[in-house]
Amino acid sequence: MVTTRMVLLAKSWRPGGLCLAGRKLEGNRIGEWIRPVVSHNDDAILVDYATYPNGEKMRLLDVVQMDLSHPVPRDHQSENWELHRIPRILRIGQFDRRKLQTVCDGRGTLWNNGQQSQIGRNNRVRFVEATGMNDSLRLIHVEHLRLTVIDDEDRERNRLTGSFEYMGATYKLQVKDVEYEDESQNREPRSYIAEDCYLTISLAGEFERYCYKLIAGII
Repeated sequence: MVTTRMVLLAKSWRPGGLCLAGRKLEGNRIGEWIRPVVSHNDDAILVDYATYPNGEKMRLLDVVQMDLSHPVPRDHQSENWELHRIPRILRIGQFDRRKLQTVCDGRGTLWNNGQQSQIGRNNRVRFVEATGMNDSLRLIHVEHLRLTVIDDEDRERNRLTGSFEYMGATYKLQVKDVEYEDESQNREPRSYIAEDCYLTISLAGEFERYCYKLIAGII
């Protein structure tokens, strides 16, 4: 068992519960990405685990402490660690947003571009290509984020997308950030602009031969 502290940078919806992810905190130094998972629940974190003992819910930029068992990399998701079977997640502080610029991932484009679904742009990668990649989480900064609420007749919930420019490429990705997606259910279908945003982009697992790029956190 490894007791780990991390800055929470993603809290997003996924089948079976939540996806949590952040950067390891070692003293005052920001380290590698970590995605705690529960293997017997298809890697999803149960919603109850994202509530602290005092009843408050996890929020992005919380510094959290948790017990992890061992690494469980899956395909391109090298950051996965198994959450201890008796989860005990505590909030021990708050990270200063002004320091995020120093830990952004400057690796050019967001994985491979050129593949898109009907509602996206540069929003997916072929699974056969993703298996040759060794990371699935990036923190980036964008000046303008266009959020669009879509009335999806095939779903009971509205769909939320986020469009932005990054490193000379245009992206339109589905937003799975818990607070933003939940809040979009109360909005009429339309677009609005958010300024000066840090985005955690996650390259999800395989779905019908593709891996989709998702906005997993908006700060």
